[in-house]
Amino acid sequence: MIRPASFIMAAALAVATLALQGPAQAAGFDCRKAHTAVEKLICAHPKLSHLDDEMNRLYQAIEGETRGVDGETGAVSDPFGKDQTRWRETVRDICTDAPCIERAYVARIAQVKKDWASALGEGQ
Repeated sequence: MIRPASFIMAAALAVATLALQGPAQAAGFDCRKAHTAVEKLICAHPKLSHLDDEMNRLYQAIEGETRGVDGETGAVSDPFGKDQTRWRETVRDICTDAPCIERAYVARIAQVKKDWASALGEGQ
């Protein structure tokens, strides 16, 4: 049998542990430094934070493969990084609510995966 005092202590410890973990961390940025409304929404919604994390993993994988070098010419460039910045500024960051941000991420992740598979010859 669990004594009420033990239960209360365990619950208090669990709450304290969660409080010490601090704010959520979206993979693309530090939520403690979130300054735009979109970044704050991402940090406040676990699903959006998860999508940001997925987008960041995908971005890192592609950047790791290309290393900023054009596969055809060998020229040093980062077209995907520029495209990602353009998407963030013209699509994600114009959203005013969580559903819009979610749609933006879902569409972007699907498109990037499709384009990357095609670039690797997997879509043929």
